[in-house]
Amino acid sequence: MPVKAVAVNAEMLKAMYDEELRIEEENENFFTFREIIEKNMQGIRSKMSKRDFLYYGKMR
Repeated sequence: MPVKAVAVNAEMLKAMYDEELRIEEENENFFTFREIIEKNMQGIRSKMSKRDFLYYGKMR
């Protein structure tokens, strides 16, 4: 395939979603990537793409 793709079923999607939630809950960092972009810390908005505003660093 010309794009990176993974065939998944409902169980796999739920597991991926649960893993994302677990990582967010266990995060000990004071700032999330979303907060840094939204609050424009250190002028980062000028260096971000439209994709960063949509997915907040979760898609590359």
